[in-house]
Amino acid sequence: MLVCEKTRNEAKEDEKKVIEAKLQSEKELFETIRSEYNLMHTILRQMGDHQGWQANNASSVAKSYYKYLSNSEYLSLKLEMDVDLPIQTMIILISETNLWNHWMPFIKSSVELKKIKRNSVAYYLEFMLPYPLHNRQAHLYGMGVNRLHENGTVFVFSKSIEDDIEFFAKHELRKIEKQGTVNLNFKFGAFEITPIGQNKCKLRGIANINSKMNWLPPTMLNYMFRRTVQFGMDRLVKKAKHFKGSVWDKEIEREERKDYYIWLNQIIKDYFNGNELKPKL
Repeated sequence: MLVCEKTRNEAKEDEKKVIEAKLQSEKELFETIRSEYNLMHTILRQMGDHQGWQANNASSVAKSYYKYLSNSEYLSLKLEMDVDLPIQTMIILISETNLWNHWMPFIKSSVELKKIKRNSVAYYLEFMLPYPLHNRQAHLYGMGVNRLHENGTVFVFSKSIEDDIEFFAKHELRKIEKQGTVNLNFKFGAFEITPIGQNKCKLRGIANINSKMNWLPPTMLNYMFRRTVQFGMDRLVKKAKHFKGSVWDKEIEREERKDYYIWLNQIIKDYFNGNELKPKL
C-alpha cells in the first residue's frame, strides 16, 4: 500500500490514473495490508521498548519479563531465548496452531478455523483453568511475514478477532461457543525468529493479555503467567528436539500442507545461500 501510494505520488499524470484505479479496485486488500503492517510495527516498537519491564526468574532456556500497561487491565509479557534448532522447526511449531495444545500449557483445545491466505489463519484456543475458575477462550487471526532479506527475521503475529463481526462474515466463519467459558482479551501476541546459523536461532516473543482475572493480586497473576511462559518455552524446545516422528513431522507430510512447506524451505534455503557466511544477528 505504501509503495503504491509513493509510486502514485511520483508518477506522471497518465500513470497516476492507472495507479489510482488499481488502488480503488483493490481498496479492501490494500487497507488490510495497511492494517496488518501498522499492527506489526506497533508490536515491534513494544518489543524494542525497554522501559518499565520487570525481569522474571529465567527458565532453563528463556529470559522473561513483564509489566502492567498504564491505564489498562492488560499485562504485557516478553521473552528472549537462543535455541540450537533450525528456523524451519521453530516456524512449524509456532505456525501449526491446531497443534499448540501439544506444547503450550493449559490449552485444552486448539482449532484451526480456516486458512485465510497461504501465510495466515483464523484459529480458536481454549485455556483450561483449575476449579472454581472458568476456562478462557480466544478467537484469533494470525499471520507470518518473511523479513529475512529486510532484517534477517521471520515475524509471526496474531490478534484477537473476538468482536470483529465483519471478519467473521467476510470469511464465513462461525464462533466456537462453550457455555461457562470466558472470553480472553488478547490484544496481540508475536514471535520474531532470527536464524543465526543453519541450526540455531534467536527467538523474541511478546503478548498483551487481559485474563479477566484482575481480582487476583498482581503478584499472583504475575506468578501464574511467569510459570506458564517458562514451562511453555521449556516444553517447546523439548518437543522441537524430538521432532522426527512427532505430530508436527506427520503434519507437514499431509498432502494439503506439502506445498506450503516446500515453499517455506525454498525461502530459507535461498536466504542462507546468500547469507551463509554472515548470518544476520
